[in-house]
Parts: sequence; structure tokens; C-alpha cells
Amino acid sequence: MLATVVLLALVFPSARVNSRTLGFRRQRNVLSASLFPGADAGARISAAIAALPAGGGTVDAQTLTGNQTSSTDLVLGSNGKPVKLVLGAMTLNMGNHQIKLAHGAHIIGQGYSGASPSEIDYSGPGTAILFGGASGSLDDVKIEGVRVVQKGAAGTGTGLSLNGIYRAVVADNSFVNFRIGVDASGADPHPLGSYFNVIRENFFKGEQIGIRFNGGGGEAANRNSVRDNQFGLSQQCIVAEAGAAVADDIIEGNDCENHYTPGTLPAIEWYGDASIIEGNWVEGYVSGTDIDTSGSTDGGNVLLSNHYGDAATRLKYKNSDYVIEPQLQLTVIPKSNNTPTMSLTNPQFSASLALKGTGDAGNASLLDNGSNGTVIWENPTNRFAVWNNGGAPVFTLDGGNGTFSGAVQVGGPPGPTWTSGLAYPSGPCRTGSLYTRTSGGPGSTLFVCQSGRWAPK
Repeated sequence: MLATVVLLALVFPSARVNSRTLGFRRQRNVLSASLFPGADAGARISAAIAALPAGGGTVDAQTLTGNQTSSTDLVLGSNGKPVKLVLGAMTLNMGNHQIKLAHGAHIIGQGYSGASPSEIDYSGPGTAILFGGASGSLDDVKIEGVRVVQKGAAGTGTGLSLNGIYRAVVADNSFVNFRIGVDASGADPHPLGSYFNVIRENFFKGEQIGIRFNGGGGEAANRNSVRDNQFGLSQQCIVAEAGAAVADDIIEGNDCENHYTPGTLPAIEWYGDASIIEGNWVEGYVSGTDIDTSGSTDGGNVLLSNHYGDAATRLKYKNSDYVIEPQLQLTVIPKSNNTPTMSLTNPQFSASLALKGTGDAGNASLLDNGSNGTVIWENPTNRFAVWNNGGAPVFTLDGGNGTFSGAVQVGGPPGPTWTSGLAYPSGPCRTGSLYTRTSGGPGSTLFVCQSGRWAPK
């Protein structure tokens, strides 16, 4: 090569001869995997990663097209050596082998749909893409534009684990036929939490759980954002498991419908705390629940303007959640003692309205001041009741025939009341009160309290 440069310089002394003139340009931190030796695509990619400088760089595998294989795990860099892997129109069959991420690792494909996607096939029972370190946590991870498919037993394994990963961006991907599509977990083997991750605009198909949040190991899955994802043919779309130390997350604008297995599982089962669940389009199972937050530890979730389908129970919420659902005409604004002060915006009380939202006690609270006077729609008696602080009804209104029990007070305390019964009224009374004797006859049916004594009329 040096001789060629010298010869050109002698023949064309005024010409500027450089690498661009000779038709090549060397960039040590951008290497083409196809130029490296190896028995398969995985070996070539691994060789290119090894050849990158200590500061990391990009391995371009776009010229490895069609069906390709990897007979070993792919390890994308190491601490201090971030690696960006760029895929083209390739189906990379990993078999039981995994893609292991290091700090700053990126996997960038050309898209998950169309005739020539960037696809990663996995056949094992474990996780296709995961944190590859033995300890510590990862930052600045990106997975974008790839289709990750479970080619082994459908409904097994995990597509992508964010266990021990902070500030990842998972966008424009497809996860197909896994038990869990994306697992944002704070549990073992990397008990360092899963924080500040963005999971957006992905498509999930055929999963038991599309996206799962699970704390544990003394850590949590907090402050993550799940936006604008689409779920089809999945048993459950988004799940935060009970007691999982999950909080302060945002679940917004997701399309959760078209389930493939009838059952009673909620489409969105969020047992995390203090999270925002807003603007999701939810079509749960007809025999199940659209959204369920009733199993959260502390509650405090905000449910706002979601779309609900035709599930038997559209919404189950924790009594300490904030609920503003115009479609259900339901509003819950908890007080500091975690009891709702109001959970109905439409003043026309009806059974169909109240049953759309149920608190964690199984009854829909319509007005709760934390002690006496709680207004409840009782299941399965189908009646409104005013409870005292012991949980006993002091006034009921039957939803079927409009009959009620208890005393009606006129003008507020200490105003007169109107009560009824079989026997004659007895004892002291408040002047102006009325009593209807249901077994009475002429002159012995209606009684009025005059000067503190009952008198027939």
C-alpha cells in the first residue's frame, strides 16, 4: 500500500493522496462484522467487538443478511467499552444462547415489521436479552427497531430483562410468544432495581404478560415510563405484582386489547403504588377485569381518562387511589386517612353506574367521611346503604323497588324525623316528627309528635 501511495505521488506531484483518494476510509471505532472471520454471524460479530478500541464503538452487521446463526452468547462490550450493534435485514438465530448487555450497549435494527425486519430468534427457557454483568448496574442502554421471537416453547422465557438496568430506552420493537415480553425487575440476580427506563411504542404478541414490573431483593422498579405500546393476543398487558416495591411509574396511552385466552385475569393489573395510569385503551376479558389496582400496598395511584371495554368488572381500585374516569362517571378523591371523600360525579345514583367501579372492600363507596354517614352500594343486595362507623346500615334504599329503611330527617339536625313500624310509637319524640304504623287502621295509622308526645291523627 505504501508503494502505491509513493508511485501516485511521483506521477501526480500536485495531487493530494489520502485514504479517500484510494477508496477507503478507516474508522477504528466503526467496524464491519462481515470483514471478520468466524464460523457464523455470531462469531464474526464477537470478533469485531473484540477488535474495537478500549473506548468502545460500533459493530455494523448490516451486510450480514438473511438467515444467520450464533453458536455462542453475544456479549456487547464491558465496563468502559460500550458497544453499539447495528443490524440489517437479518434473522439471527441464537438458539439457547443469549445477548448480554454491558454499560452503554445499543442494539439498533431497521424495524420489526415488513418483509425484511431485523429479527432475533431465541429458543431457550431463560431470557433472550439481558444484563450480562455479574454485579453492578447498567446505564444508557438502548434496544430499538428489532423483533425478538420465542422460537422454542411458546409462552416460556423472557424477551428482554431490565433487571439491574437504569435509564434504558426500549422503543419500536416487537416481542412475540414469550411468557414475559419485557421484565422491568428489581429482584435477583441483580438486586439493584430497575429505574428511569422508557418502554414506548413496542408491539407485544402472544405473551402471557406483555410488560411486568416486580421489585424484590430489597430494591424496586420505580420511575419507569410505559407509553404508547400495543398488545395483541396477550393474556395480560401490563402487570405490577403484589408486594413488589413498585411505585412512581407512568402507564400512559397504551392499547391493550384482543386477548387470546378467556379468563378472569385483569388486562392491566397494577399492584404498585403512587403511579399514573392515564389514557389507556383497555379491552379486558368479558369474564375478567379491565383495570385492577385494588391489590396495591399503599395505593395512591391516579387513574385518569382510560377507555374501558365490556369486562364483567371494568375497574377495581384501592380506596386510597385517585380515580377520575368520565366514561364510568366515577371520581374518587381520597382524604388523608385513605378513605374516599367522593366517588361519583353523576348525582343520579344507579346500580349500573356504581357497579362499574368497586373498591378493595368489594363495595362501591359513593360518599365516605371516614366515620358515620358512609354511603355504600352494597353487593349483592343491590341497595344503597348509609353505614355507621361499625359498618352497620342505619338507612337503606333498595335499588330494585325504591323502598327504604331507616329514619328520614327533615331540615337537618335536630329537625323532626319520619319513621315507621308495626307497633304503636312509644317513648319521647322530637316535636314535629311523624310515625307511620304499617299495621294501623282508621285513626291509628299516622302519629304526630306534639310537645314531645305521640298523638294519633
